Amino acid sequence: MLAAPPTTALLLACESNYCEVHFTQEAVMEPLDSLPDIDPSAHATDSWTWGEQRYYVVGDGERWYAWVDAHPEASVYQVADEDEARAVLDREQAWWSFASEHGNRVAKVEVADRPGADLNGDLRTFYDAVLVDGGEAGVIVAIRKEDDYALQRFGSLIDAGEAFAAEAERFAEQVERDGLTRFPGIAAANLRYRAAVARSDIARVALGDAVRRQGARLRGERGLTPFMAHRLGVSREFLYRVLAGREWAGQTPGPSPSTGWTATAGFAIEGDDLHQAHDILAQVLTAMSVSLTEDASLEEGQRGTWFARCRLDLSDLGETAPDDALTRLRYIVRELPEVTWRVQARPGQRAGRFDWPSGWDTRDQVLVSPAVRAAEVQVYEAG
Repeated sequence: MLAAPPTTALLLACESNYCEVHFTQEAVMEPLDSLPDIDPSAHATDSWTWGEQRYYVVGDGERWYAWVDAHPEASVYQVADEDEARAVLDREQAWWSFASEHGNRVAKVEVADRPGADLNGDLRTFYDAVLVDGGEAGVIVAIRKEDDYALQRFGSLIDAGEAFAAEAERFAEQVERDGLTRFPGIAAANLRYRAAVARSDIARVALGDAVRRQGARLRGERGLTPFMAHRLGVSREFLYRVLAGREWAGQTPGPSPSTGWTATAGFAIEGDDLHQAHDILAQVLTAMSVSLTEDASLEEGQRGTWFARCRLDLSDLGETAPDDALTRLRYIVRELPEVTWRVQARPGQRAGRFDWPSGWDTRDQVLVSPAVRAAEVQVYEAG
């Protein structure tokens, strides 16, 4: 664990969804030499997790502690009351947000210079700010002005982005007013540029969220996906990645264990024309709650039968246990419990297929619509 600098005197301001703590270099507070003989989780009035660290506001009789647990090490500060404990923990989390790589760094900016003519001298950091999306742990903006720290918590990425941008613009004014750094004009312009980029990035995430909220409709209505892609100025394939949360998303997901697999589905559909066959296919895909990586293809066969082929998106599946084709096939058909499939896959295999109907005795079953006469789902590991 990295050793945090000593906690110092503080000034705290809190509102309903905003908390900011500032520190000065007076009355340095050192952590206790030995930990109190208590379980912090059992005595905590509040606690939260950020990356590898867990923070506890601990009350033990008349004593209050700010407890930072980074297993197997911990730092504990004895404080005057609960408010001071929260402020100390905010300072520790603000420091940790710069020292660690936890979360998705949505925006960052720094103003630093090497005083004097020696470019190899000590670097002085005047201002450092970072906006971090910690997923379930929340969204924070941490700001450091030399040795003065501030931490802000937000309930939404949009609010956090605006706060980050506003703080950067305020410091740009200070840089110009006080002539900070040898190149205040460049530093101030960079701060305003980073503020504008942060607002743009957050607006893009908001657009992605709006698209994802309409995901069922975009997939279900014929012709709506290419129309929306055109209006947004992106390809249909890119729009599918937006729907899957891999583009225009606040928390950048890691690669899914299922992205190395290929999954397809095929359907034989009775329909008077292409429009009717497409509508029935949309009903089936909606009922199955599956996403596509690209638009489905429909080809006309004989006697009013249409053949549909789809490439399925398994990125939302995540890790599987066991990690095999059979598990993924079962996931794809999970919303069709009334359908009896002929299983052509065994545990541990890296490829497999489900067919329907599985025999004459299952021809009376209905796969979402009576117009669906046959179906096939395949999964295999790519490469």
